[in-house]
Amino acid sequence: MTQNYVPDLPFANMTRDGEGLGITYVNGSQQFCCDWNVTFNDTYEYEYFFEGLGVESIIIPAIFALIFFVGVIGNGTLVRIVLCNPPMRSVPNIFIASLAMGDLLLLFVFVPFNAITYMTTSWPLGEGMCKVINCVQVASTGVSVFTLTALSADRYHAIVNPINKKATDMMQRTYTVAILIWLFAIALGIPTLVLATVVPFYFPNNSTVYYCQAIPMYMTLVTKGHTAAMAIVLYLVPLSIISVYYVLIAIKLIQSSKHLIGENRRNDTKQLKARKRLAKVVLVFVLIFGICWLPHHLFNIMLVFSPDTTYMQTYGMMFFKFLGTVMAYANSCVNPLALYFLSNTFKTYYKKYILCCFKSKHRKKMMARKYREHTNMRYSSSRDMVSRTTQRTIIYSV
Repeated sequence: MTQNYVPDLPFANMTRDGEGLGITYVNGSQQFCCDWNVTFNDTYEYEYFFEGLGVESIIIPAIFALIFFVGVIGNGTLVRIVLCNPPMRSVPNIFIASLAMGDLLLLFVFVPFNAITYMTTSWPLGEGMCKVINCVQVASTGVSVFTLTALSADRYHAIVNPINKKATDMMQRTYTVAILIWLFAIALGIPTLVLATVVPFYFPNNSTVYYCQAIPMYMTLVTKGHTAAMAIVLYLVPLSIISVYYVLIAIKLIQSSKHLIGENRRNDTKQLKARKRLAKVVLVFVLIFGICWLPHHLFNIMLVFSPDTTYMQTYGMMFFKFLGTVMAYANSCVNPLALYFLSNTFKTYYKKYILCCFKSKHRKKMMARKYREHTNMRYSSSRDMVSRTTQRTIIYSV
């Protein structure tokens, strides 16, 4: 059975037109008409849109719920570790905490509401929430990628130019950079906040479906420009800058490994190893971000720039869309997991804050078991002593 593909355009009055689908659009005072080459079956009119929710309405929200649960616990604990422990408030850790706060913003605002779109056939939350959640996605993504860029720059300067500076000045500069990153990311989300809208789609059987769109599809040039700008500003340019930083870091490390030989350079070698280890952590964060967000940007580019979008109706492309969405949101929960396995210091704090409840319960059980064993041992010893005394009495009385 052929699935019908109909673009999400507002105020579309659809009529049967031979082998294709004739659609008349109304955009302000202008009217457009075009013929979409979509094969129809007389016994199956618009069945694709009203056949009900599929299995994805259960699987995708369940995956989102898992991402939300893991991400909130991991990133919330990460922020608590940095803010509540003065020894952990170093320059890279401040950026890592800012990165975690951006992930928390995405998890709290965008992920739950986006899950609703897979559980309903029409957007139920109104235009205001449509604007907010699309703006939050852009801002959160901006915070993540720009913070990773700042982290890479910090690692570059720490390894290539390890100049001693006052800790106070460095911390003030770090907080300033983190705040500027948030302001710039929010500013990037303002166009989406203005343009995002709920688009009604009218069907001939008097049914109406509402779609939440970051940029209305009928604004063709704006949609293409916005999609290209997001892919360039939030993905290609930052990752390119990060790549340059890490190439320079690799060159410096190779040169340092040749010169740092001898007993008198032992301390410098230890410092370099520590900086190298932290650089690896940041590199893992960058690779995770690049891999997780690549399908999302690819799908958006194919959807907007492909001259023929009928192939987007296939199950393969729908799966690719779901995969891109899940991977993009999974990026918000994997950084704490990476820190747990890559940093012994963070692992200790994670065990302290997350596993303390389990350890407390385990400790209580152990104490209760030891108390029972001690009580039984005392009771057993007392009983054995009575038994031996009775035996002596019997023996001596004979």
